[in-house]
Amino acid sequence: MLRVKELRLENGLTQKEFAEKINSTSKNIWAYENFVAVPPLDVLSRMADFFGCSLDFLTGRSDDFGTINTPALSPDEKKLLDDYRALNTKNRMHVSAYAAIRREEQEDGALKRG
Repeated sequence: MLRVKELRLENGLTQKEFAEKINSTSKNIWAYENFVAVPPLDVLSRMADFFGCSLDFLTGRSDDFGTINTPALSPDEKKLLDDYRALNTKNRMHVSAYAAIRREEQEDGALKRG
């Protein structure tokens, strides 16, 4: 039992948006979510990486979300990610929108200085 649809909806993504993020197609995502096709291992890995969960959780083999060790993340980044994951979909959308605005302002400031 793949949890793709459940996780995709929790993240507020359409099939098309999710497909773009993992380098797939909306047709494939539909097929995976409706159990018409089984995603290959490389696609499953990209999905698990995107959601930050274990393959066992994604494929329904475990109810433990699991964590992916990402030693490249600083403690502040890990805390931010944990806080983000604890939010509901609506609040995740607010945080993402705010981050995008701040990034654009930062990039605009760098352009003006450059």
